[in-house]
Amino acid sequence: MELKLKSSQWIVDSRNRIVMAEGRMHLLETIVETGSINRAAKVMGMSYKSAWSKIRSTEAHLQSKIVHSDKSRGTRLTPAGQELLQKYKQMKQQCLAADDAIFETVFRGAEARRDPACAERNPEKRIPIVSFVGHSGSGKTTFIEKLIPLLVRAGVKTAIIKHDVHGFEMDKPGKDTWRHKRAGAVATIISSAQKIGLVMDADHDNQPHELAFMLDFADVIITEGFKHGPYPKIEVFRPEATGDTAPLCIDDPQLLAVISDRTVACDVPVFDLEEIQPVADFMVDRLGIA
Repeated sequence: MELKLKSSQWIVDSRNRIVMAEGRMHLLETIVETGSINRAAKVMGMSYKSAWSKIRSTEAHLQSKIVHSDKSRGTRLTPAGQELLQKYKQMKQQCLAADDAIFETVFRGAEARRDPACAERNPEKRIPIVSFVGHSGSGKTTFIEKLIPLLVRAGVKTAIIKHDVHGFEMDKPGKDTWRHKRAGAVATIISSAQKIGLVMDADHDNQPHELAFMLDFADVIITEGFKHGPYPKIEVFRPEATGDTAPLCIDDPQLLAVISDRTVACDVPVFDLEEIQPVADFMVDRLGIA
C-alpha cells in the first residue's frame, strides 16, 4: 500500500488557542470569493456566528482588524488580513514541502536501506541543495555557468538540476532512445565511456530531494528554479533586465543571499553580479561543502 503524509499547520498562542489554521485560511479565501461572511459561512457549512467568532478570535490575538464590511463594498480583507492570508499560505506551502522531504527521508530511506540493491548507494548521505532563483531573464543560468568552475576548482563536486515548468523534449526524433520511449518504455538509458543519459517518465513535478539519490556522488546540488521549494536560496535580481521592482524571495526565511547590480535592502548578504568568487566562497563556508 502506498503511504503518504498528511499534516496540518496551526499557529497558536501561549495557551494553545488557535490563531490561524487551515480552516481559517479557507474562511478568509471564501470571504474574498463571495464578498460576504454570511455567504462564506454557508459555503463552508458553518453558522454565521461561528464564522464571526473565528474572525474575532484571530483579530483579538493579532490586535488588528483582518476583515472589514460596509454597505457599498461588502466584506473584504483588510491589508492586515491580506498579509496574514498570504504569509500563512506561504508558510503552509513550505511546511508541506519540508514535511514531504522528511517523510521521504525517514520512510523511503528506511525502505532503501532494506533493499540490497541500494546498499552501496550511501543512503545516509545528505547532499546540500541550494536553489538559484530569480525573475525570468535575470541571468541565473549565466551566473551559475560562471560559478561552477570556481566550485570545481575548490574541490566541490557540483550537480545541477534545472526546473522546467513548461516541459521539455530531450530525445531527437528518429534516434533509438526516442523510438524506445515512443514505443512505451518508462525509462531509457544511453551509456558511453564519457556520458550517461537518462530519459524517464514522471508522474508529478519531482522536487530536488526526490532526485538527489541519482546524484549521491556530488558534494552539492544547485537547482535553477524551485523558488517555492523549502531549500536555501540565492536570488539573482536585475530589475533593469527584467522590469521587476522587488526580489521574488525577499521575505523567504530560506533566502541566503542576493546577487544584484543595484542596492537591495535586505537582511542577507548582497553580492555584485561580478563577485563570482565571493559567492563561491560564501557557499562553501555557509553550506560546509569543502
